[in-house]
Amino acid sequence: MFFAVLWQGIRQAFAWFFGLFGYKRDGKFAKCVWGAFAVSAAIIMAILAVVLICDFCDYAADRWSYHKHACDEYSYWKDDLSRDVEIKYNSKRGHDVINTHTGKVTISGVSWYAEPDDYRDSLVVYSNGKKRGYFSKNTGEVIIAPQYGHAWVFSNGLASVEENGVIKFIDQKGNQAFDRTFRYRPGVGLVFHDGYCIVDSDDDGLYGVMNTRGETVIEEISDEVKVSDSAIFITMKDNTIRRYDKNLNITDDFYIRWFDHLSYEDEYGDIHRAKLCYYIAGRDRHGLMTLEGKVMTLPEYEDIEAVGEDSYLCILPSGFQKILNGSDLRRGSKY
Repeated sequence: MFFAVLWQGIRQAFAWFFGLFGYKRDGKFAKCVWGAFAVSAAIIMAILAVVLICDFCDYAADRWSYHKHACDEYSYWKDDLSRDVEIKYNSKRGHDVINTHTGKVTISGVSWYAEPDDYRDSLVVYSNGKKRGYFSKNTGEVIIAPQYGHAWVFSNGLASVEENGVIKFIDQKGNQAFDRTFRYRPGVGLVFHDGYCIVDSDDDGLYGVMNTRGETVIEEISDEVKVSDSAIFITMKDNTIRRYDKNLNITDDFYIRWFDHLSYEDEYGDIHRAKLCYYIAGRDRHGLMTLEGKVMTLPEYEDIEAVGEDSYLCILPSGFQKILNGSDLRRGSKY
């Protein structure tokens, strides 16, 4: 009915339009025009009908899929841990660990889990809502039953766990790896990276480095320690950084994170480059150095601005400011 009314309206509109130019409906030209128009309109209507039918089918399929899965036990979401193990969200129990090779649900009601970063570590830490334990990402089977108040991911074959306020390290069988333990503090976890773990002395907030045997290889001398894939960086009390290789040899006793040129504006508004550069070291402290890389000041400033060709406004962490002259620094520099 809708299309019939629409068709009649279109015909009336075209009849009026062609009538403006004197065309008559019983003429040969008019018949040709109306014939071509009719065929075109029929094709357009057919295309519109096909599009509407396809849209309706897609909508119906989506609604059917939605209602089907709304009644299913599992949602769309899943996480593939390995070729044979996946985790799916269960609307009734939480997350389930499933061995896709056997079809068996190996663990139910997982409230939280975390995978190891290194492919060589195969145990996944998880929580049942009360305690934490570990399961194999290759089989989905529980390897270390949930028994810890807190537990962290495995790395280098070891993981730190907390019991009664004490952190210890365990191996992949759940045995304590070495005697050394640490006091638990909320928000502080211990994880090995390439054979080393950053540890602290509990009392003064200073950090050191421990190896996988529980031995201190770098004493707690800094409040900022970072371990990368190729080096260990220790920030000293004067904000300088020492760089160690993985054999614990000092490869750079004055490592800097960044340096750049300083510019100043003259009385005419023109921008010029100052004679000294700034660099950034530990705790994001700034210092001054020459273009050739000679250090002029220790990294003790929050920020440094050039106010002249060789004059620098240096802002201390306390907020106090002072002007340093490059010529004086070059004469008195001890570096």
